[in-house]
Amino acid sequence: MAGGTKLLILTVGGSADPLVSALREYGPDYTYFVCSGDSKGRPGSEVMVDGPGEPCGPGKKAIVFQLGLAPNVYEKIVLDNPDDLNEIWTRLEEVDRKAAAEFTSAQRWTNYTGGTKTMSVGAVLFSLERGWNLAFMEGPRRDLVRVTGGENWIAVNTGKVKGGLLIGDCWDFLTGHDYAAAGDLLKPILNDASVTLDFKDKILMLRNLCRAFESWDRFDHAQSLEMLERYKGGQIGCWKVEAKKIMGLINAGPYFMVCDLLRNADRRALHKNFDDAVARLYRAVELLSQTVLREKGMETSDLKVESLPVDLREKYSAMKNEKGKIQLPLVRGYELLVDLVDPLGIELYQPNRDRLLNAIEIRNNSILAHGLAPVGEDGYEKSGRVMRDFVVSGLEMVARGVAVSQLPGEEIIGWCGF
Repeated sequence: MAGGTKLLILTVGGSADPLVSALREYGPDYTYFVCSGDSKGRPGSEVMVDGPGEPCGPGKKAIVFQLGLAPNVYEKIVLDNPDDLNEIWTRLEEVDRKAAAEFTSAQRWTNYTGGTKTMSVGAVLFSLERGWNLAFMEGPRRDLVRVTGGENWIAVNTGKVKGGLLIGDCWDFLTGHDYAAAGDLLKPILNDASVTLDFKDKILMLRNLCRAFESWDRFDHAQSLEMLERYKGGQIGCWKVEAKKIMGLINAGPYFMVCDLLRNADRRALHKNFDDAVARLYRAVELLSQTVLREKGMETSDLKVESLPVDLREKYSAMKNEKGKIQLPLVRGYELLVDLVDPLGIELYQPNRDRLLNAIEIRNNSILAHGLAPVGEDGYEKSGRVMRDFVVSGLEMVARGVAVSQLPGEEIIGWCGF
């Protein structure tokens, strides 16, 4: 059918008057009447839709006859048990799939005025989840049981409710530091006209912070800092400073990137991505020695003989490759620290050499290194834990005061005023 079709889910039960008013007010092109079937000899609300006689009260025919609706502009969704929330949800899912297949760019509304309380609750929950607009009929109450007149179609502003539900889902993602998933979750509500500008401002801030820490998660600290600079605040300010330290924009020592590799590895392990975690820990072990040597004026990627003590020059000159360069892999870098009688080599590497080499061997067999085997949780415990403990101990030796604190998680939500 053509685009712009007006669809209506209408829960049926109680007085028919507000339901007739709903159909007249909205004027749907196609209606899904959600009603109950006969049960234990008692008629269900199905008869109110298109049953014979006067099922809607004295002198009142069924709804479709009152309105002159043709059989091809409506269908009945007949429930076996109108108080079974699971059945209601399942049947409405069927409606949603059918509507998506048969109608293009339709205006989709749910009016939950009639029916059992469970029918109304199910219709509301479903509509919030699947993006159907919500409305009810407002009218005078002659008693405390039901609305009987219901002459006014009242659209429900669901923006804050939908936003609140999204914040709950976002909390779950941020608890696991899944910044990309949290940011993607928030994107659609920014285009929701039912959301107030004030609420959108908070959502936009939250999404931008998720994107900032997603960039940080990818080691794109420059992009992260650019996005963090848009906002002020104590906690945000602390992470701006941390990013600047990692980037070398603040002279606070060279070991912050090593810390960042550690916390990134911890996040990978939290997500059960053990190969990624071990790969980052291997790099942290390597970067630790490279940084110590760089402080001494030595680069493992191109070690200059003249930067070495005289008594070591002959030994390391023999390590030149076919390009005439001395390039030291991880273990050779630590062996150089031993030769230099550096505490990191003598006090940490030498006593833990065998354990570290065993851990590196597991890493080398990983699909992300030189092998084909996944690391797995057991391999992470045997390899990743050893390398992590090694780096933490090394940082305590060479960079006192550098804390390995994890990136923020669900507390980001509070920073945005929620």
